[in-house]
Amino acid sequence: MKVGEMAVKRINDWIYFFYIEAADFNYGSVVLHKGKKAIVFDTMECVGNGKRVKDYMIDLGIVDFTVVNTHWHFDHIGGNFFYQDDNIIATSECRRRLEQNKKLIETGGKGEIGRSPSDVDTIAFIETSFPVVYPNITFNSRLELYLEDIKIELFNIHIHTRDCLVGYLPQEKILIPGDTLEAPLPLIIEVGNIPVHIKNLKKLNELDIKMIIPPHGNLERYDQGGYDKSFIGNTIYYLTKILSRANKPNFLEGSLEEYITQAVEPRESYRGIHQDNLAIVQQYYSNNNLYCSKKKQRSY
Repeated sequence: MKVGEMAVKRINDWIYFFYIEAADFNYGSVVLHKGKKAIVFDTMECVGNGKRVKDYMIDLGIVDFTVVNTHWHFDHIGGNFFYQDDNIIATSECRRRLEQNKKLIETGGKGEIGRSPSDVDTIAFIETSFPVVYPNITFNSRLELYLEDIKIELFNIHIHTRDCLVGYLPQEKILIPGDTLEAPLPLIIEVGNIPVHIKNLKKLNELDIKMIIPPHGNLERYDQGGYDKSFIGNTIYYLTKILSRANKPNFLEGSLEEYITQAVEPRESYRGIHQDNLAIVQQYYSNNNLYCSKKKQRSY
């Protein structure tokens, strides 16, 4: 696929996955629909692509939309502008971070973000600026939604960033993880909280799951109905191995293949993301847990 092209994958009769190709990774949005109603998980990285998703669903006869923002990063809220008259759901922490970083987002990444040693989060590498539209429904722990007879459980879980939520469909055993799970490997944001992320990934692994639909993944996997539960184990393996080697000699020379299992399909561009992960982990643990970087950090 060419950069900027959109593919629409039909996961089943009532789930679509919208895939936008980018230079190093992809953007994604999951849409559940029944009758004239739809629940949209994440609204892409910009206003234009958010509109493409909504227009597609309108052409299918959808008139009633509910949006779920899985966390505050730009590639999950970019199209909120087109849902201003609809309900937008997120965690309370997600809304707080959007309020805190409104100027940064609306000026295309020009600004500063407050940091603490154990909660490093940045939104550099924004490729465009767009108006921030806040979620109007927020929650702290759990929230249940229904799409006709389909139950969707939303719960806040501290993986990737503190404000993340996942969507779980218990009857269908489907997980919509946002960036708590990324393929082929996670982009480490809160480097000081990796042990917390691993602990919570293990809790996520206790759910009865048959299908996982992540926003960032291998295009062919969506043709096969998404990922299976081994995806969680592979992520735990990657993060655990990084922590176990962080203080070893030649840590930065570790190849991508040394940290992923054979079940993972590596995307070539993620070699750079893997090296960034190693660099910020080494820097954090070699500076007495004080994170300080002269490099521009990525956030997706």
